[in-house]
Amino acid sequence: MKKIFILILTVLIFSLVAVSCDEKKTESDFSRDVSEAPAPTSREILSKVIDVTGDEGIIVYDFGKKEDTSTTDELIDNSFLSDMYGTLETTVDPEKFESLSVFLPEAQEANEVHIAKPKSSSDIAEVKGYLEKRLSRLKEMFVGYLPEQAGIANKGKLTEYKGYVFLVVTSDKNDEIINAIKDYIDK
Repeated sequence: MKKIFILILTVLIFSLVAVSCDEKKTESDFSRDVSEAPAPTSREILSKVIDVTGDEGIIVYDFGKKEDTSTTDELIDNSFLSDMYGTLETTVDPEKFESLSVFLPEAQEANEVHIAKPKSSSDIAEVKGYLEKRLSRLKEMFVGYLPEQAGIANKGKLTEYKGYVFLVVTSDKNDEIINAIKDYIDK
């Protein structure tokens, strides 16, 4: 009887070991899981920017449909795109954006963060051009009117990173915000 009990126990232990070994992931399985994860949306990245800045009283604009009706965030529509990034001669093509989120102050200040995810790599240059126009307009907006804000606008940084384009304009946290955005994209 003891031999049968030991035999059954041995078979059970080997079975459990075999099953647990079979379920272990290899390092290549983990790298595949990460590479298959969807890229974060500009809105997800923007939430991290808000954490970094700690600013309150801001308006967040999102491109696309409003999924969370509990927030007071505004939607970006074609009119907003043209006002923000277009000129009298050019209009903005909304089809170039997979996602776009904008962080603006309620007061008239030069503090802004724009995070864009172009639909394809061929759209990056055009989207970057839109953000360059916005930075240029921001710089012109405050010259001779609010010199301190003009100085902040002149420090604005436009960055392209792993398929995203972002414009960061703050008084003293540009590099910190850019690094937070990159870290979030890399995670």
